Amino acid sequence: MRAQAWLLLLPVASATLPDQILGMYVLLADDSDKARPTHWGGPKVGPYNSTTDWTPRLHQYQQEGTNTLYLTFLNPALMPAVPPSFAALSKSRGKSTKGAVPAGTAIIFAIGGQAYSEKKASWEWLTTKEKAVAMGKEVAQWPAKYGCDGIDLDVEAGIGDK
Repeated sequence: MRAQAWLLLLPVASATLPDQILGMYVLLADDSDKARPTHWGGPKVGPYNSTTDWTPRLHQYQQEGTNTLYLTFLNPALMPAVPPSFAALSKSRGKSTKGAVPAGTAIIFAIGGQAYSEKKASWEWLTTKEKAVAMGKEVAQWPAKYGCDGIDLDVEAGIGDK
């Protein structure tokens, strides 16, 4: 199985990528996630999917153990929409709130991944050059709109076969 991934770095005046990256994937949106009971028998939690409006908080090891966060995975079929959790966590950068992204940590939005690459029809905006360019213009606005520093276009086997 051959996997392909591209990292699109967008010029952003407010942040720069480190010379050496130690990246960590942070799963914030999973469209296969279902509501489930808590470990302690409390009310159900989730689902934490592409449309769930929630504010994630990083664990201490995520705050201190990396200089780049890859927020995963953006559903290409829902683009140009960005999961509310991506926007909420990105906006926490540099703030003193619990679980916030530390100042100086780069934020990359990861599009696709294996689960979204297996479904060949889910990347409609890659079916023609015109659609891809139009989506590119939308995505180019994300740094100013959401505070990300780049895009990881994670195209894998399936959708990546064409």
